[in-house]
Amino acid sequence: MKKIKYLLILFFLFPLSLLAQQTIISGKVMDLADGATLPGVSVQIKGTTTGTVTDIAGKFQLTIPNSNAILQVSYIGYETQEIAVKTIKGGTIALKPTSKGLDEVVVVGYGVQKRATVTGSIATLQNKEIITTKNESVVNMLTGKIPGIRIVQKTAEPGSFNNDLNIRGFQTPPAIIVDGIIEGNDQGIIAKMDPNEIESLSVLKDGAAAIYGIRAAGGAILITTKKGSKNGQVSINYSVNEAVQTFLGMPQGVSAVDYMMLTNEKTKRDFANNFVNNATPAYSYADMLPWLNGTNKSADWSSLVFKKTANQIIHNLNIDGGNEKISYFFNLGYQKQDGVFKTGDLNYNKYNFRSNVTVNVAKGLKAQILTSGYMDQKNQPYTQEYTIYKYTWNQIPTNPIYANNNPLYPAVMPDNMNPAVITDDSKGGTQVAKNKSFTSQLNLTYNVPGISGLTARALFNVDYGVYDFNQIKSAYNLYTYDAVNDIYLPQPVNT
Repeated sequence: MKKIKYLLILFFLFPLSLLAQQTIISGKVMDLADGATLPGVSVQIKGTTTGTVTDIAGKFQLTIPNSNAILQVSYIGYETQEIAVKTIKGGTIALKPTSKGLDEVVVVGYGVQKRATVTGSIATLQNKEIITTKNESVVNMLTGKIPGIRIVQKTAEPGSFNNDLNIRGFQTPPAIIVDGIIEGNDQGIIAKMDPNEIESLSVLKDGAAAIYGIRAAGGAILITTKKGSKNGQVSINYSVNEAVQTFLGMPQGVSAVDYMMLTNEKTKRDFANNFVNNATPAYSYADMLPWLNGTNKSADWSSLVFKKTANQIIHNLNIDGGNEKISYFFNLGYQKQDGVFKTGDLNYNKYNFRSNVTVNVAKGLKAQILTSGYMDQKNQPYTQEYTIYKYTWNQIPTNPIYANNNPLYPAVMPDNMNPAVITDDSKGGTQVAKNKSFTSQLNLTYNVPGISGLTARALFNVDYGVYDFNQIKSAYNLYTYDAVNDIYLPQPVNT
């Protein structure tokens, strides 16, 4: 009995001994350079998945198994440290900024500057960070990657590129500068670029953009394109990306019988009309009978008009090479994006090209010829897409798609908007929008001898664009069926 008693005591004391070995430590992480506290720093016990992050004041608290534990402390832009718990003095951990981050060269107004000497608010994104996200629009690829940039995609309609882009919520859109040329404030300039031709992208958020004047009141976005390598080798790259788009939420209709029963339920629950006497149901059993016995078919408007998925494909071929004397970068891109209409009459095609050649003409003198352009075409039915959505989702399943269920005779609909016709450009008409854009730049840069960092630059730029829009409205007929005489009665539309 005594042995059992001792065993029970040991059994209950063993977990307490384990708890006694565990220790709760707390501390603070700061920047070694200026002493500022660092929020969001990862503090993890080496060799385990146990860890935490510092709060807004740079403080953390962590339970460690024993005093011999080693902490791994890491933060973007700082050197990762491994620190033994018992060597932490005063609970403070100081992280050293990486020299790479300080020596990084960023593009600013009319020049470049080292990150360490930048005083304005500037964010930089490199090409590999941009193309990590695969998307039909470069603007969408920037979403969530640059602090202070707000991007809202208003529609995914092929060829629309309809985004709301601003810096820090300013209503004035930012100025777009490509290779030193101010292109205006149209974010479509960025959206229609091929992401593979972009070397880096800098965002000037405050006074750093003042050099561009009133056009940059909402900030500035500076794009630098690739100019070619100087390692004496030629690099040929080809990539293809195929994607499938689908609805996040598509309203689903009900059958004709369910629609009539739900309508009756709505009438019954209408307190204003049923307060004194019950209102007569909107549909009787006799009204439902043709759909119950199969004489009539419920109209599934969403399935008639929309596909579940829409395909898109992007091809890219680029050639990069050169040496200390001459360097070059050539790029070709093609993009095709389909819409969700089953007719296939909503689609978009785009071709991009770029040719950048840099030549060191003489000591201190450099010449560049930068040429780029794109051609695109958007095809869609005459009726606007949002109108098609409205009339498709608002149609009721008791309205037949075709008169007498004959596909040759589309039925008359409210406002003459039968989705079976207005999504077909061969019946209702078509809209075709074409863009052609060409830009060519010749610039000479001379390093003034005897004055380090002083350069003189001469630049000539040509920007040419053509927008061609054709709209054709076609006449067509909608029909009703005369069962007595077995004839279809046409109702002309768009005449």
